[in-house]
Amino acid sequence: MRILLIDNALDTHSERFLSLLLNSGHQVGHVTNKPRQLFSIRGYHHFPYPSLPQLNNVRPYSFGKFLRDTFSGKELRRISRAFKPDVVHVLLISANAYHCVVSGLQPLILTAFGSDINDLFDSKQNDLLLKRRISRTLQFANCVTADTREILQRCDILAGRKLATNLFYFGINLELFHPISEAERVKVKNDLGIPLSANVIFSPRRIIPKMRHETVLTAFANLVHKSGSDAFLIFRKYGSYSSDYQAALDSQVHQFGVVDRVLWLEQTDYENLPALYGISDVIVNMPEQDGLPVALFEASACKVPVITSQLPSYKEFLCQGAYFEVPVGDEQMLLQMIKFIFDDHDGQIAKSVQKNRALIEQVADIRNSRPAIENIYTRVISRDQ
Repeated sequence: MRILLIDNALDTHSERFLSLLLNSGHQVGHVTNKPRQLFSIRGYHHFPYPSLPQLNNVRPYSFGKFLRDTFSGKELRRISRAFKPDVVHVLLISANAYHCVVSGLQPLILTAFGSDINDLFDSKQNDLLLKRRISRTLQFANCVTADTREILQRCDILAGRKLATNLFYFGINLELFHPISEAERVKVKNDLGIPLSANVIFSPRRIIPKMRHETVLTAFANLVHKSGSDAFLIFRKYGSYSSDYQAALDSQVHQFGVVDRVLWLEQTDYENLPALYGISDVIVNMPEQDGLPVALFEASACKVPVITSQLPSYKEFLCQGAYFEVPVGDEQMLLQMIKFIFDDHDGQIAKSVQKNRALIEQVADIRNSRPAIENIYTRVISRDQ
């Protein structure tokens, strides 16, 4: 197939997805301002996302916005005519996705990443123009995909009608994500300065307020000071994280007196992530609102126990595995759950991680993502003809 992929996400997930399409023999026109290093791969065609910076200063703002939308829509139409795609696929339903409406690009598939839709339901979100643009884009699309039914239902609400939707998981590479050897575990711990006997808690999500890392930090401080646990906590700075939030967390680290037990890791190559999971005794995922994070897949594939927020969006997935759920923001229950995992005596943890690994092999193997998305493409193309 010839797929025009409009990549608004520019992250590891979209890069994996792009590689999946190319390795499956598809021709991909990649519309993005951040081209991947894939020029040598057969089938890859890069098109810069169309924009005209000179229009940013046009006033009044509404007129400038109209001109920018018109320009981007016209240029996307030109790119489409040149590439002649069978289907257009937009990753992340941002304001730019509206340009597909302006340009009339169809058949059109939109993939929600979670925050793009969830943020529109935030009580602090008062950008009515953005909501109208997303609503029109959803109405225009031939199909919308997401990794949870909650997000798909929210898309229906924004569109004001029932949409054609599909669940779709961004799978992971199970040849990369698996338990590491004891020798590698020793090496990584030594490299990070963590004693071999110490327990490790890994809070892997992006450093932004809605991920509620402060809940994890507070429970960790109580674990160390009140329970006397020899433990370390790892945070990872990556992507467009909030430096203000990170500074606030670091201030709490000093207040709690755990400076020497909290590690702030800089951007880590994706290939090195299994090693971080491999040295961890528990993964903690505590967002207040979310889609279905790939971190759950990665940790489960590495056979690490996972404590996670009890969110409606997770329910359908979590009930198939053996995950440890905690109400959002419940620091005391989180503390008790961590202690339970550290003190496991009856083999329950080993059974839970084995069950979760089996679940990931069933539903989140990237090798299964290819036929899943190709089936969606085929159905949408056939309906459009």
